[in-house]
Amino acid sequence: MKQTCILVLGMHRSGTSALTGVLQYLDIDLGSKLLGPLKENEKGFFENAYLMRFDDKLLRKINSSWDDIFFDYDEKEQLIDQSDKEELKNILKQEFGNSSLFAIKDPRICYLFPLYEKALNELDIDMKIVLPYRNPLEVAESLEKRNGFSVEKSVALWLNYFLYAEFYSRKYERFFLKFDELINHTEKSIKALSEALQIDIFERYNRHKNDVNNFLEADLKHNNIYGFNLPKGLRVTLKEIAVLYDENLNDVKQEKFDALKYSNDEYRTFYSNISKVNEELKILKDESHDLKEKNQILQEANYRLEQIDLALKNELSQIKNSRAWKFAILLRKIKQNIFGETKLLYSFIDMAKVLNISNFKKLLHHLKEGNFSLIKEKLFYTIDATSNKSLKLDIVTTKNYKNIFIPFSKNPIVTIVVPVYNQWHYTYNCIGAIVRNSGLVPYEIIVADDVSTDETVNIDKYIKNIKHIRNEKNLGFLLNCNNAAKYVNGKYILFLNNDTQVQPHWLSSLVELIESDDKIGMVGSKLVYPDGRLQEAGGIVWNDASGWNYGKFDDPTKSEYNYVKEVDYISGASIMIKKTLWNEIGGFDERYVPAYYEDADLAFEVRKHCYKVMFQPKSVVVHFEGISNGTDVQSGIKKHQVENKEKFFNKWKATLKQHFKNGTNVFIARDRSMAKPHILFIDHYIPHYDQDAGSKATFQYLQMFVDSGMNVHFIGDNFYQYPDKPYFDTLTQSKMEVLHGVWYLKNWKKWLSENGRYFDYIILSRPHIAVKYIDFIKEVTNSRIIYFPVDLHYLREKRESEIKHSKKTLDDSGYMK
Repeated sequence: MKQTCILVLGMHRSGTSALTGVLQYLDIDLGSKLLGPLKENEKGFFENAYLMRFDDKLLRKINSSWDDIFFDYDEKEQLIDQSDKEELKNILKQEFGNSSLFAIKDPRICYLFPLYEKALNELDIDMKIVLPYRNPLEVAESLEKRNGFSVEKSVALWLNYFLYAEFYSRKYERFFLKFDELINHTEKSIKALSEALQIDIFERYNRHKNDVNNFLEADLKHNNIYGFNLPKGLRVTLKEIAVLYDENLNDVKQEKFDALKYSNDEYRTFYSNISKVNEELKILKDESHDLKEKNQILQEANYRLEQIDLALKNELSQIKNSRAWKFAILLRKIKQNIFGETKLLYSFIDMAKVLNISNFKKLLHHLKEGNFSLIKEKLFYTIDATSNKSLKLDIVTTKNYKNIFIPFSKNPIVTIVVPVYNQWHYTYNCIGAIVRNSGLVPYEIIVADDVSTDETVNIDKYIKNIKHIRNEKNLGFLLNCNNAAKYVNGKYILFLNNDTQVQPHWLSSLVELIESDDKIGMVGSKLVYPDGRLQEAGGIVWNDASGWNYGKFDDPTKSEYNYVKEVDYISGASIMIKKTLWNEIGGFDERYVPAYYEDADLAFEVRKHCYKVMFQPKSVVVHFEGISNGTDVQSGIKKHQVENKEKFFNKWKATLKQHFKNGTNVFIARDRSMAKPHILFIDHYIPHYDQDAGSKATFQYLQMFVDSGMNVHFIGDNFYQYPDKPYFDTLTQSKMEVLHGVWYLKNWKKWLSENGRYFDYIILSRPHIAVKYIDFIKEVTNSRIIYFPVDLHYLREKRESEIKHSKKTLDDSGYMK
């Protein structure tokens, strides 16, 4: 049996109830339970109770209501899920499953039409549309009486409902039915409706004419516009709408309706402004009610406050001159300038352990002089040397699977592809971490489900607005990724293992890096173990095709793991590539099916296409390594790691000849700098480029060296990172390694002895820095040494001695000269 549904679309009080009542008298099924009549609609609403309750519930779910003037279906559609549609289909089957012809009337459907359209289409039910319409001013007066709405709001609602209904119904057989015509020329209206929708209801009318005419009595039309008082601004706004009402809408071209959309936007702005003004007037009225009384109270209070203020000033003057006050000021400066970071405050005990009479006197001296920056620096080293330096990680493991809402983006910059085969618990926590820590970068998430058999199959129940791509058969990791990449909308594709948890700033730092240089094709994250140890800071591939996860099990906070650098490859647990480049390469090479070496191969392909592969240390990702495939290379999928190494070697044999033997020249293999000149710049501290001219000059030189293609390393003699300043990040994000921390402070000679042979140039800045380092540099390196004086120190000190009348400063000037 082929079913047909007549949808009656229109605003409340527009004649929808009158028309639907007529359809009921024509023996057209309206369902098993209708809303009963009320005082404002004594003949009844003729709305199916089950559908009306469903519509109301759905509007509440998407934070809306039937009188929402600013309703936008496109914004709210993401909150409507598959279960809502299935619930609607069940109601339709329950109420109308045995009816060849039935009708549905609920004004809310004007807003929810796309959902009804999907449900009716999936049930193979034909749709016919009737749009009753009435002078909007009569609707407004009716709503004012029934609901207490203002004229402005009522007109805005009418126009909203009308435009939504008209737009959604364009591709269906439809008929605009003027309310006045239905009341005054019933037979003609029913005949026109029957012909327009090609439904034989006119014969039914002839059989029930008396019942219909008795129902459509003259007093059914409760309101007219005569004598109706309109706001002045509203008369102009309704001009285009009123003209339309005088026409037969069945003959109006769509262009006129489209033009109304612009009027609607202007009108909603008008209404919004009116509402704000009315609200402000009400507030002013309420506030002015007690203004005189409050003014009297304030005058009395002001007099009392003047007396109190005088007494407090006298007391404050005494306090400020006391020793206790001066000591409190000192403590406040210490807290603000030294213990600003919580971890330093809590580590005060560690500092106290190393204090003795000598350095305590120094501490008091620097406190008196206000040298807070120096104290903070020394405190940092005290704490760094005595504390656990593992990273502070945001790791959440939960089995309480609450709903996760992924931010919706029409134009995502990044598409995050998460390949999955079972391991639901890890997948859920992985996506939770993405939502918590991805900041403002527009992104979408694709879960590439390789026929999981666990709770992953129900992922849409827990995670909203996710793309769930479920394969028909198990493809294996590599083919699963290639298949999922076909559904990407982002500018960049980011492959992320499901056994990971991303950390704050992980995504924005990757995007910033790849967009900083057109020649960067792929970027990757720093991988760490859940216990805070380093898993990888980029990968090295040796000439025998074996690979190193550089820095594995080491301290991830060390300098060598914390600067942007070019690398041989990045493990596929977190890699991001330009989509255009991915398509140009053709994705992961299928010779490595099902998995292993595909990430290294992709990096080599990126370079083959003349792009760089870069490591971003600020993008930190916790990787629960071995969760998916274990660690035994002799069995399971992991055994392909050995097999694919041979395939990789054969494919890239010529390229690998340029790589070093396993474990040799690590210093230049780790950042692919074997063909670059290496330079080491030593100054008193990281250049504070916005503070002094010497730092500005140093900073500009360092940038010039990087821009000219040199591999740059920097030592600040205090080895301090300045964690609350941007200087360290500025250098390391510009591809410079900056040595910092206690280990390098104590072991810089060891570091220079091991790596000095790689430096072509070493620049020493400032005389007191140069004298400390120059002899040892000559001893352990063959580098060309350059002295950068910054300024004429002897002249500066001479002028200082003249101002201060200091013989010591004058002597220092002579020595320096």
